[in-house]
Amino acid sequence: MTLNNYFVQQSNELQKLKEVKHHLQKKLKKQRHIGTSLNQQAIHFEVLLRKMRPDILKKKLDSRPDSRIVNDDGVDVVKQILTEQGLLKEG
Repeated sequence: MTLNNYFVQQSNELQKLKEVKHHLQKKLKKQRHIGTSLNQQAIHFEVLLRKMRPDILKKKLDSRPDSRIVNDDGVDVVKQILTEQGLLKEG
């Protein structure tokens, strides 16, 4: 009887932990999607800024050496950034 109660209690705990794991995996997936979306919006904004007001972009990039300028089409740099972040597989 004692072993059966212990088994039932541990099974319930395992079920709760599986639910928490599933919830956290879902939340992580959502955060990755939001991060990808924000990266794409930032790259899009940089491309538009370069075409419309390159003087603003140049001023900001001079103060930030880690920034890089997106070329006119933006495709190569976008692929490079996404690959660096592990969001795009190489090859």
